[in-house]
Amino acid sequence: MARRRRRSKAGRVILVLIFVSVFIALCIYTAKYFIGMYSTETDTKEKVEKDTEKNTIEEKNDDGYQIDLVDYECYPNSVFDFDFAIIRVRFQSDSGVRFELKDIKTSEGITLDKTDSYIEVLSNANYFITSKNVVNEIVSNESSYMCYLFVPYTTDDTSLTLSFSDEKDIFIDLTKNYMNIEDLKYDDGTFISSDDYEIYVSNAFVAGAIFRNGEFTEIPSSQKIYTFELTISSIDSHLKLKEAKYVTKEGKEYNALDEEYTSAEAAKNMFTEELEEGNTYGLFFKVISQDSAPVSYDGELWLMFTNSDEYVKISARFE
Repeated sequence: MARRRRRSKAGRVILVLIFVSVFIALCIYTAKYFIGMYSTETDTKEKVEKDTEKNTIEEKNDDGYQIDLVDYECYPNSVFDFDFAIIRVRFQSDSGVRFELKDIKTSEGITLDKTDSYIEVLSNANYFITSKNVVNEIVSNESSYMCYLFVPYTTDDTSLTLSFSDEKDIFIDLTKNYMNIEDLKYDDGTFISSDDYEIYVSNAFVAGAIFRNGEFTEIPSSQKIYTFELTISSIDSHLKLKEAKYVTKEGKEYNALDEEYTSAEAAKNMFTEELEEGNTYGLFFKVISQDSAPVSYDGELWLMFTNSDEYVKISARFE
């Protein structure tokens, strides 16, 4: 009897151990199952988030730039073997604007980074487009940017197409908005003289590279620096320029910038030193131009030298 009880007790212990083992196995399996579900759910969520982010980026890139033709001027002429247009274009993008001129092509196959030869032909004949504020790069940190572009053409068709890479095509009606090319011609300057001096004064032009205290200074697109060049033919010793300003016909005055300013064209400012025969000096005037629009003023350049309290007044034009 005692042996039988011991066997029964041993059997119950074995059953308990088997039950505990099965229970532990079930717990481990269940834990792995739920961990696996959580891991799968997390991976799926991360994948969905990455795919969503990727699609968002692709959609943003697909949007690209919004490009609009604001207005334009056509310059048909009999002077050159090509005509041209000056167009104003608006670029819009949430991340600023950076567009290459090489990616803008006319329907005649001319890319706008290859127009220097046309502009050189114009300038050699004293026709200048600087007054039209034409840009040589399209770069801005702003979300909306307007600029003027020079577009040469030879077609006899009534329209011209501009392709902006894969972004957009712009159509220009060449039968409208005619302008007179003679308005772009740079006339000769004038001589002023007295018993003390004889000075040649050029007409105003938009300066190229501007320097302040010898360092290059970037000029905002909303501003233009107009320059008069003055060449001294003869002058009394020790004579200096005391004051200089430009006065429009409407009475608006622009004071010449101080002696800190020079340019690539005029390396000497007329305020800096005693004037010497044979030297050419520059006078610089800052003009605000809203939306980079061209500026055109009729008026007079007023000069006062150290030998007088009276202004010498010269008819001159900003354009």
